Amino acid sequence: MTIISTDAFLTHPDVIDCLNKLKKKFGYRAEKFVVLDVIDSEGNQYVNLVQNGGGLLGLDFVGYTYILEQMSIRFIRLAGTCSGTINTALVTVIGGGDKNEKVTAKDDKKRAKSVDILKAVCDLFF
Repeated sequence: MTIISTDAFLTHPDVIDCLNKLKKKFGYRAEKFVVLDVIDSEGNQYVNLVQNGGGLLGLDFVGYTYILEQMSIRFIRLAGTCSGTINTALVTVIGGGDKNEKVTAKDDKKRAKSVDILKAVCDLFF
């Protein structure tokens, strides 16, 4: 497995292609990608996320989380085993956005955190 920088991941042709295909099929804000009927005023859907183990491959969960958040999926409850607990813990503790901004627990669920998680993971390796 090759670890790449955050910017390299976000601009990687495979990631962009995946998002473009999903948005073409389900709409730019994923309005046709309905997985649950709990939707906020911004169109975000809320689901529980369970991530299993997988050794070093567990880092792939960071990328999956990014794609889900780009498709307006947010997480209510999180669980994980083995390496899945790493991304679960990061999603739980990383606030996203301005670090000085006061955020309520309700607001925190609305935030896309995956880019901050990608940066934290890449900082560990670079």
